Amino acid sequence: METIVIAFGGNALLRPGDRQEFSVQASNVVSSVSKISGLLDNPRNRVVITHGNGPQVGDELIRNVSGRRKIPMLPLHAMNAETQALIGSMIELAIRNAVGSKGISVILTHTVVDWNDPAFENPTKPVGPILKKSEIGIEGKDGKYIKVGKGYRMAVGSPKPLKIVEERQIVSALADDRIVICCGGGGIPVIKSGKGLRAVDAVIDKDRSSALIASAIKADKLMILTNVDCVRNPITNKEIRVARSSDLRDILDEFDAGTMRPKIEACISFVQGGGKAAFIGNLDKIREIVKGRSGTRIIR
Repeated sequence: METIVIAFGGNALLRPGDRQEFSVQASNVVSSVSKISGLLDNPRNRVVITHGNGPQVGDELIRNVSGRRKIPMLPLHAMNAETQALIGSMIELAIRNAVGSKGISVILTHTVVDWNDPAFENPTKPVGPILKKSEIGIEGKDGKYIKVGKGYRMAVGSPKPLKIVEERQIVSALADDRIVICCGGGGIPVIKSGKGLRAVDAVIDKDRSSALIASAIKADKLMILTNVDCVRNPITNKEIRVARSSDLRDILDEFDAGTMRPKIEACISFVQGGGKAAFIGNLDKIREIVKGRSGTRIIR
């Protein structure tokens, strides 16, 4: 048996130019699941699927801002929970229709972070709509916003994920030969407090959370599926087909911090933590990635 964690990128739900409508996203999910159906239906595989939820949380934040004079706004972490469940439902239905009777578990996931993480004191991750100064009033640790053109966007921290709370349930579901959908949007951020766990407003990088759960469940492979065919060396611009984690670490700071660097960091963390191999490649070319004809393979 081989355990594989598949991290869906944003293009699994919304592609450039798509209308941000439910029907469009549901159709994209069906298409994305069909491309990995061979991995899902293989009796030798145990599969965990993780996914992003950035655009969906942004849409929900717009709805909350628009209706806040009639109904009090939800905190950001609650919107994370809502969209995590929504996307999980779409993926589950697509899988059921693609591979039939295979057992599936959608596990609403919480991710532990440190309240003293410097990211909370320097929130730089923009979320939601551009607001006028008079519209600012969204809950946050210290109400920070960043200037965008003539308006403002809510800015939250992106702390390092430390532990997946539902790790045991994920392991149990895999042992029961179920496909697991979890860690949506990196998980709902929670901190440890005197009364247990408390949800907080933050954005957790989904690729880092995917690597965290992949290591925790001792997965064999981590596959980060996005919209690029392979990683390119940021210095030479040449395609990287196979790379050792140590070699990538040497040039890590050269990768774009907002796009590729978190993916590279996640893969390095996974393989150096015991994983056999990590892959970064185009969702549309998953069959070629599996056969070693596309994508970037990262080994220890």
